[in-house]
Amino acid sequence: MATFTAIRNAKQTAGTLAGVLRYITQDEKTRLNDAWLVTGNNCVAQSAYTEMITTKQHFKKTDGQQFFHFVQSFSPDEKVTPQEVNAIGVELAQREFPGYEAVVATHIDTDHIHNHIVVNSVSFETGKKLHQNTADLMKHRQTNDAICIAHGLSVLPEKKQKKSQGMSSREYRSAVKGESWKLQLMAVIDECMRYAQSKDEFISLMKSEGYDVKWTETRKSITYTCPNGMKCRDDRLHEPKYTKEMMEAEFHNRAEIIHGGIETTEPSDHGMDSVARGLGRTDSPSARTFEETGELPDLHPNRGTDTLCASVTANSRTGWEEEREILFSAETKVARDTPQPRTVTRSARLIGVMGAVVQFGAALERLSVDTPVRDATTLSHRVDRKRWKKIIRKRLAMGHKIDDHATTMSM
Repeated sequence: MATFTAIRNAKQTAGTLAGVLRYITQDEKTRLNDAWLVTGNNCVAQSAYTEMITTKQHFKKTDGQQFFHFVQSFSPDEKVTPQEVNAIGVELAQREFPGYEAVVATHIDTDHIHNHIVVNSVSFETGKKLHQNTADLMKHRQTNDAICIAHGLSVLPEKKQKKSQGMSSREYRSAVKGESWKLQLMAVIDECMRYAQSKDEFISLMKSEGYDVKWTETRKSITYTCPNGMKCRDDRLHEPKYTKEMMEAEFHNRAEIIHGGIETTEPSDHGMDSVARGLGRTDSPSARTFEETGELPDLHPNRGTDTLCASVTANSRTGWEEEREILFSAETKVARDTPQPRTVTRSARLIGVMGAVVQFGAALERLSVDTPVRDATTLSHRVDRKRWKKIIRKRLAMGHKIDDHATTMSM
């Protein structure tokens, strides 16, 4: 049997999309010998992020919901190969999300094999935004059951499906009771911390692997519910870094890094906007720099990823420094690979205005250079003889005295 659940991602940004795609396509989870169990539907799996972002930019729908994330889980008792599981996931994506780019990644590193399906929120064919509700989820589950039956697999009874709605992967509980499940829980937490920028993203990734997380302000501890039904508090995981206090401190550090100016997955003009505001104030360092040297100030002084990460690490060690470094090194790569829309931004307009000001100043400088005025006193005397005779006759008629040179010219 296979269950189909929706994973809620509270933060919907291009960076979150990139993080989720990186998470579900890990080699450690999807590689079987020489086979990579990741398939793109209406896109190439290796370039899915770029294709999804390009689709959003083409239809000018880059805000709001960025993607939808689903998990299709198979029972450990089901005799099905990883390749067949991946094919079932692709068939489901083709039938339920036609016209939308989707990535199907089959994870084989747990007791229950499962598919992660990430769907772009904008259709590459029509530009229509995808919307999902409870009725849509029930329809997906019906299609999921139909595909499973066609492949000779069992399905959940109707009543049990209704009862399990929104329950993630709890249908699959292992009979093993030792400490191995706790070690597996720690490994999953470590893995999710390499891909989550925030607490909400961490909880979503944990849920996508079948782990429920109860993390509230009023509770002293974080409580995890594993796919085998076992529950565990954070203080039972042997290391201080798993405690609620350390986890919250770590996500605070990550927020400081992101809001410190290196949210590389979200390109913007904030840097130039701040310069524009600074140039408008005579008491700002930006204005003084521009007035004294005529050069734009450094937009991001000491704002490198390594510098900020090192600063945060030095100030408060949480035990998650290695995972943080992996996260932000990947974010930097995503920023470099993200296609930029060909639009005129406020930054470009500001640069254009400043260039016009410089050109105007140069024109004023040219006007200040002494240039001889060409009037009657500076005209060349090299005129033709007939015209000169007319000038002499006109002067004589007006009573002017003609000098010797003029007389000579008239001869």
